[in-house]
Amino acid sequence: MVRKIAVSLSAIALVVLTAPTASAAPPSRATCSPNDNYVKACLDPYNDQVWVYDAEPDGASAAMRWTTAAGGGPGWCVKSNGAGTWKVCDYDFVERYTAGDRTCPNVLYWGNWTIDRSRTPDDYDYISGTYSAYIEYPARNCTIRV
Repeated sequence: MVRKIAVSLSAIALVVLTAPTASAAPPSRATCSPNDNYVKACLDPYNDQVWVYDAEPDGASAAMRWTTAAGGGPGWCVKSNGAGTWKVCDYDFVERYTAGDRTCPNVLYWGNWTIDRSRTPDDYDYISGTYSAYIEYPARNCTIRV
């Protein structure tokens, strides 16, 4: 009986220790905004992911509002389940776009926001930005089309 309990406790400990965490950070290759004490947001261009971190336990959601040079967006990635962890949002951004006779790398532009949904209407507060990063990984210069 003691052996069965020990084995069961070991199995439970293994599950708890190997469970994924909600606060996984973006990869080191990501381009991030500075932490403005409320929101930090990043772009991982290799996986077309944006990451949002809520740094302030104030009850408001942390958000990234983005657009692209190629005309994509605006879009939102909203972190609404508490402070101290990251949220990742997956997209399929266009890596390059045509402007006149040139094909150029696409750029993501974003600003950091907080959203307080306890107010009516929802209270959207701009915190910081504009930040930018190339979506193409690695980014190449514009090329002239012939």
